Amino acid sequence: MELNFNRLLLDAGSVQMEFKKYDIIYSEKQKLQGVYYLKAGKVRIDTSTKQKNAQVLMWLLVDENFFGITSFFENDKIYQYRATVVSDTASVLFISSETFTYLISKNGAFRDYMFKLLNRRLDFINLRKSYSSRNSLRKKVADTLVYFDNILAADPNSERIKRREISLTLSELSEMNNTSKKQMGVVIDDFVSKKIIERTADKIWIKNYNKIIQIQ
Repeated sequence: MELNFNRLLLDAGSVQMEFKKYDIIYSEKQKLQGVYYLKAGKVRIDTSTKQKNAQVLMWLLVDENFFGITSFFENDKIYQYRATVVSDTASVLFISSETFTYLISKNGAFRDYMFKLLNRRLDFINLRKSYSSRNSLRKKVADTLVYFDNILAADPNSERIKRREISLTLSELSEMNNTSKKQMGVVIDDFVSKKIIERTADKIWIKNYNKIIQIQ
């Protein structure tokens, strides 16, 4: 069954909301109200560190993406991360907890997609937590790109997703992997020279999946 998330969510009674750059959609440890679907725009998901006021970028979301789902399935019912708009504007559908629960219980295709998406995000979170000083930057970058490509593969409906465009800049990749833009440029240029990926200023495409998953 092909899912049209926009129609499905609007028919279920979700509320459309408009945001501008730097608006915080929800904060870490805020009481959970529901789940969000990003129709258009770009949202960063980050978490606080032990350092005062420091934030670590977990991932970035672009058009046609759900967020808040990892928090929804946690027992404490608070948002685990902070969601901030980083595009000029963002159009978002808010799905209340009650509506989201109803859709999961009544729509098998929607439920299957959500659990697949949730599992992939949790796998990526746990993978990042498992890194040690022995893990190379090349492996961390490869894992990041594979994660984003797998998220796209989980939802084959939109034209952007069919092209498997990973919308990440060099600066965003650097922040996600706690390194400098210069060091990240060296890794990415190496991947390009070996025809593992192709890239523009703000997009990346994996061209050799077998090679990228073998990087250590």
